[in-house]
Amino acid sequence: MKKLRVLNQNGSVLLALVLILPSLILITSLYLQLTVSSLRVAQKDQLHTHAQLATDAGIDRSLYEINRDATWAGTGTEIELHNDGSTKTTYQVTAMSNGPDNKIVTSTGRSYRPASSTTPESFVTVKVDLRAVKAGNFSIVTGVGGLFMTNRAKIVGGDVFVNGEIDLRNSAQIGLTTNSVKVDVAHQNCPNPPDATYPRTCNPGENGEPISFRNRAHIYGTVKANNQISGTDMSNPGLVASSGVAAQPLPPHDRDAQKAAVTTTITGAAASCSDNETRTWAANTKITGDVTVTNRCDVTVLGNVWITGTLETRNSTQVIVSDALGATQPVIMIDGVSAEFNNRTCLKAMPVVPVSKLLPTKAMPLVHRIVPALRG
Repeated sequence: MKKLRVLNQNGSVLLALVLILPSLILITSLYLQLTVSSLRVAQKDQLHTHAQLATDAGIDRSLYEINRDATWAGTGTEIELHNDGSTKTTYQVTAMSNGPDNKIVTSTGRSYRPASSTTPESFVTVKVDLRAVKAGNFSIVTGVGGLFMTNRAKIVGGDVFVNGEIDLRNSAQIGLTTNSVKVDVAHQNCPNPPDATYPRTCNPGENGEPISFRNRAHIYGTVKANNQISGTDMSNPGLVASSGVAAQPLPPHDRDAQKAAVTTTITGAAASCSDNETRTWAANTKITGDVTVTNRCDVTVLGNVWITGTLETRNSTQVIVSDALGATQPVIMIDGVSAEFNNRTCLKAMPVVPVSKLLPTKAMPLVHRIVPALRG
């Protein structure tokens, strides 16, 4: 029988480890560096977001204070907004007069890490040009259709005159607990349905009451409304008279002259936009049909615009009057049933809109121009 020869096998594992281990260490080191770098970027982005939110809080505070007191000059020092022990955010606001009806508001939000630090980790400064919007003795005057407000829409900076009716829904609000306004409603939208005598002031008991509320809507102010019996959801002092309100004319406008001046005609579809798009409406433009502006779309208005249909804006859109027009305010003339501004629509220097229904969503005074000045 042959004996099997046992071979002497020398191992080579140590050599493989010597060759591979440095690469593994290098890869692990790079991965850890990337993780730490990503964490730092995320923390910095979070602090910048906190600073932005603090800046927005400062702007909201300035609108609230200026609507209460037109001479309000700002916070003076930093106001602490949040402090959880590890991070802190503050805002600081200055408000300077820029004419009899204008103010320049500068809001700076700062974030600190750690909370005890005296040097901000990030800051955002925004300048806002505020201008009061008035029509005669009122901040808003509507036609015989009326005023329809939904979804946290607010009018807080001036008196309101409505020739037709008022419908407030959800958390819509006119006036503040600390700053009541004057609200007059003529109830001039009879008969219903309309005939040759339309519009005329409704008779007692005809076409219901001119002011209606749903959910948590409220009016803080002195309310006079023809044929209004219920004073529910009104205070400071609320309903004081159910008659005696005379109809008011809308701000004057030469409709025929605006129509004759038209140099450009586009369709409602071409003028509409959505999903972060932008549009520019040229001066002396006629838009045929309905226009819809939605989902963070920005529309810049360069002059007078005539819309033969309706205008609906919603979901964080902006309708902006170009700075190039200076003090000249264009007119958006709408022939359709309504102009609706819903769900955080921002109207920057919005001109008079002579329509039967007006649904504003921006507190007065309106924001004329917002300029991101500094970011750090």
